[in-house]
Amino acid sequence: MTLLIPVIAGATLTVLSSAALGALVTRAVGFSGGALSRAERLSLDFGVGAASLSTIVFLLCALQAAHPASFALVAACIFAAYWRWARDASSSAEPLEASVWIRDWRCWVYLAIAFAYGGVYFIYALAPEITSDAVAYHLGLVRRYYNHQGFPGITTNIYAFLPQGAEMLYLFAYSIGSHSAAKLVHFALTVATVVTLVAFTARYSTRRAALLAAVLYLCTPVIGMDAASTYNDCALAFFGFLTFSTLVDWQREPSRPALILIGIFAGFCFAIKYTGGVALAGAGLTIFVCTLRRGRELRPALTNCLWFGFAAAALALPWVIKNIWVTGNPFAPLFNDWFPNPYVTSVWEDFYRDSLRHYMGFGRDGWTDYLTAPLEVTIWGQKVQGIIGPIYLLFPLALLAWRSTLVRAATLAATLAALPWLANAGVRFLIPALPFAALAMALSLERLPGRAALRTGIAIGLLHALLSWPWIIPIWHPDWIWRLHPPLPWEYALRLKPESEYLERWLPLYNVARRIDQVARPGDRLLALEQLPEAYMDTEVLVCYQGALNERLFATLATPADQSRWPSQRLRIPLDGEQQLLGFRVSPANSHEKMEWSLSEIVFRGADGKLQPKENWRIEATPFPWDARRIIDADPLSSWYSGEAFHPNMAVEIQFPAPISVTAVEILYPRAQSIVELEFYLRTATKDWAVLASEPVLGEVSLDEATLQGWAGAELRRRGITLLLIDTAGQGHNFIAPMIAKSPDAWGLEELFREGTSRLYRVSASPDPSD
Repeated sequence: MTLLIPVIAGATLTVLSSAALGALVTRAVGFSGGALSRAERLSLDFGVGAASLSTIVFLLCALQAAHPASFALVAACIFAAYWRWARDASSSAEPLEASVWIRDWRCWVYLAIAFAYGGVYFIYALAPEITSDAVAYHLGLVRRYYNHQGFPGITTNIYAFLPQGAEMLYLFAYSIGSHSAAKLVHFALTVATVVTLVAFTARYSTRRAALLAAVLYLCTPVIGMDAASTYNDCALAFFGFLTFSTLVDWQREPSRPALILIGIFAGFCFAIKYTGGVALAGAGLTIFVCTLRRGRELRPALTNCLWFGFAAAALALPWVIKNIWVTGNPFAPLFNDWFPNPYVTSVWEDFYRDSLRHYMGFGRDGWTDYLTAPLEVTIWGQKVQGIIGPIYLLFPLALLAWRSTLVRAATLAATLAALPWLANAGVRFLIPALPFAALAMALSLERLPGRAALRTGIAIGLLHALLSWPWIIPIWHPDWIWRLHPPLPWEYALRLKPESEYLERWLPLYNVARRIDQVARPGDRLLALEQLPEAYMDTEVLVCYQGALNERLFATLATPADQSRWPSQRLRIPLDGEQQLLGFRVSPANSHEKMEWSLSEIVFRGADGKLQPKENWRIEATPFPWDARRIIDADPLSSWYSGEAFHPNMAVEIQFPAPISVTAVEILYPRAQSIVELEFYLRTATKDWAVLASEPVLGEVSLDEATLQGWAGAELRRRGITLLLIDTAGQGHNFIAPMIAKSPDAWGLEELFREGTSRLYRVSASPDPSD
């Protein structure tokens, strides 16, 4: 049980620091919150403070000062300032009138449901982290930041480019209580969502509607799984709802402090994840339109938007600036066509967007899938990896109460928050919309006549709680979906059994990750053909599909196993006698939507044979100019890739500082690209660029697997890779693993260990046969 002390301490310190800092900030901006209940004011302070604390941790990471002593100093300063200036910040707030609630038996029913679900979620949150994305990058990156005491400038993991506002809070807790402390912070944000939902709804409607809305949200199957892990969807739901509730209050009683708080909440939605940008856009548009309608003057509307925008920018811009600093793309890993960079390619982005949009095959059948989407996300769940429960099929009931301003607002907010789901069909991307959907449904049921509202509400709440109970779902939904799975890990949560035993049982590749750290040397870089639980690793991992360099390394490994990748096509272009060239250009003459352009080598031949490339030869490639030098590096096996699908605007251009005598040009490229037509241009000493009319001669270069295998291993080492992990089961990117495992010596690999079907190799520094 003593092992729980740092876990609880880390989470508690993060939550209390956030609440205290929030009280300071709301006092500093002059927000009174007189109409709020005490519970709602505490939730609001917690939200403001969590967003502010996250930004402070970001600044510490940027300054390479993110270590426990810094966090302890920050917490001490916050508590000292709170004690001096903000102790009475919430004393003016109205209490929630607990005695009135307790006398209502219906409240006891709802509270019993809430405490039962909350208790289960708490146990799962207290247990060691095993959820896939959490151990891969949410906490994987947190661990790297902690080890480096800040941002290490990661360019080989696209998830490091995403906003990580919630992860900064996890880092604060992780520094004291490790993984489970970070999980408890996310659980606390979920609890705060429920408290805010109850308090806000009770203020504008009835206690029954408030509690029903909270139960509908809390008991949703996907909420339990997300809230009990270090994902960030429930965190986004909390700040999205705070944006909404504060915006509703501002519409009734406009004030500048409220605008600032709305900006903080909406800006932090973007700081949590890009999809939170819809809250930023929706709040800004609402402020502009409402101000314009109230006074019918443009200047006050623009002034209000500026106050909102400044506050939002303080939370959102740090992540944009970080991306510009590291990659040159403010919205990396997206929009690479607009902001080309050497770390993420447009080809990868197109594949990534397509895979998210058609998650588990959803949407591949066109509108047929979208017509069945309500059933897919509520009942079936196989194509979206989870469900929200059949009760949400009643959401259209909100239309029956469309005359209610609050129902209209909640329905529109739910629709806006659900829009990102169209870009990522995973059901957890609907979580930010669920508090609004639950609110709209609860308010609609309240408008039923007489006792029908009471009976229907109780029945729906009990039915939803029963159908969503983790031990009941397998009875009516036996298929695997993303949800909490029994048994309840209470012994591991209370640390009555060792954490490692739980991880070995439930976390794939945990033993592999642990053994990698045992054999790795300082400075090792591991290329992995599948995702590893990096939250439990200190070795630097490059997953083969999570960055441009990673993709090139994988292409290097895959070349010996796939003859279509072999640079075996030689196109010889004879010139009209010996010509004095100042430049040579090649570009595709046609398009190909799915194929990436690649060139292996361009060789210039003179009367005395091959001309050796020189350092002062200038080569430019459009697009992806960063690897263009590989085309003239005198290594016919190394290749340049365009990073985009074939289109006629591409070109590779070589220019010489002084004329060179050339009789022929040879181009080597992969066999798969023989279907693409190329155009050639010359720039001579006497002319500008002109199309080369000579008829090229196609030939082949003789290659063999052994040569390519030796070159591939040496190329990994040249690019800084010292360890290679494969899985001989051959799934996914591991299709090349059986070939590697058959003859690792031919690749220059030394086996370090075997764990099941996994193999870890050290990449030797021996030269490849082509040298």
